[in-house]
Amino acid sequence: MIKVVSVGGVATLLLLPVFNYMYFQFRPTTAEVWAKSQYIIVQLRIPHHSIPQIFLSKPSAYLQILLVVIALYLIRKTKVFATLFIPFFIIVTLTLIQIFYPNNTIAFVAPWRLSAVLVPIATSIIVAWLVSYLFDRYFQVKHKRSVMAASLATISMVFVLGLYNQGQMFVEQDRSVPMLNYVKKTTQQEDLYLVPNKNKELRKFRVYTGAPILVNFKSHPYKDVEVLEWYERNLAAQAFYESPSDRQCDILKQLVADYQINKVVTESQNFNASCTFLAQLYKDDRYGVYQLKK
Repeated sequence: MIKVVSVGGVATLLLLPVFNYMYFQFRPTTAEVWAKSQYIIVQLRIPHHSIPQIFLSKPSAYLQILLVVIALYLIRKTKVFATLFIPFFIIVTLTLIQIFYPNNTIAFVAPWRLSAVLVPIATSIIVAWLVSYLFDRYFQVKHKRSVMAASLATISMVFVLGLYNQGQMFVEQDRSVPMLNYVKKTTQQEDLYLVPNKNKELRKFRVYTGAPILVNFKSHPYKDVEVLEWYERNLAAQAFYESPSDRQCDILKQLVADYQINKVVTESQNFNASCTFLAQLYKDDRYGVYQLKK
């Protein structure tokens, strides 16, 4: 018991600087601002992660629950049972509370995302039990090495195929690369780009080009006042990109006045405005890049 308490105490001391940083950096500015920021993130930015009714509408959620339940049954008489059961109980309890008594703070913390740890562990337990069962029942000792080698080869193949598929996903979204290469080569220190804020291809704009942008919808802050500013910027950018062409120039002028933007990226098919204060720098069949005339 003393050893367990000692380990817990040392772990707490090691984590204390992280907790202190999180508290002082992200503590509420005011109750009203904090509540607004939580609503924006939970209800508008990541409802698919924060609202149980959404992720529980998918059959895969119930498969994951079943995997954990089966794993708990298999290890019910072992010392590791509590390690898996306690977080599972917390997830179930808080999820039910959130369903019947919705609360943005619980939804913001999203305790059910512990499943990202529990499901792989549960899957490993089930697979280990199946392998042990098959070995004990059907395989002689002399065949174990062959089976282990085949298993290792299968796992390696699945891993390589997974990497390949991930790479293909990025390649399929690479219609933006010619434009990104142009921006990367020509961007200046004083540049601030307005880019289509909900365009999935342009999520990598900042990392790929090194150029700062006004905002995108994917990358959000966590400090409450910064969340409000991020949301206002998204609304402003969205108003420009989704407005009719006869209004885009006036909206862009206001964006320039408010945020000192000097370059604009547009989707070629969705931008037909003739803004006299813009000079075209680049255009292909997918994107255009414009600069404010000096």
